Amino acid sequence: MRVLVFDKHFSRKFAINGALVRNGFIRIINQVLCLHKGPILKFHLYIPNISLDIFQEIDQWMLVLSRNGVKELILNNLNRRYELPSHVFSCQELTNLELHKCFFKPPLEFDGFLNLEDLYLENVNFGAKLCGTQISLPQLKALSIQSCTNVYNFNIKATKLQSLFVIACPDAMLL
Repeated sequence: MRVLVFDKHFSRKFAINGALVRNGFIRIINQVLCLHKGPILKFHLYIPNISLDIFQEIDQWMLVLSRNGVKELILNNLNRRYELPSHVFSCQELTNLELHKCFFKPPLEFDGFLNLEDLYLENVNFGAKLCGTQISLPQLKALSIQSCTNVYNFNIKATKLQSLFVIACPDAMLL
């Protein structure tokens, strides 16, 4: 299977059976990823509002994805804000990236996502470290930024951009 979807519907099914607790949720996804063979082209992860002390397991899942040629990554997080691990920024095959409730802090050596065409960011904090660093997104066609903070630090070069949506970003006027 090249597409793994652990979305809201997946979480609801386990919640109905009383299995949506921290250990059950993590154990199921760990087993699927551990037994998976071959590339993972699409990975959709919905992180419900369950008690997660740390995101260590999710960091490990992102490492597995970075080694399996992921092209589409959707991370819908309902927990506290998740800081993307550095190996997410090594996923150069990505064509579609959707992030909800994350910190976007790429490593210093990050140049950009060379194949990314669609980027959707909601409730993402760009922090202060990006200031002045230009991120190359040469294939980007669609960019949506909603309810993000420190947007003025998100300096991108996207020469093929066709659509841009900026909604409810308090500092977007500084772009």
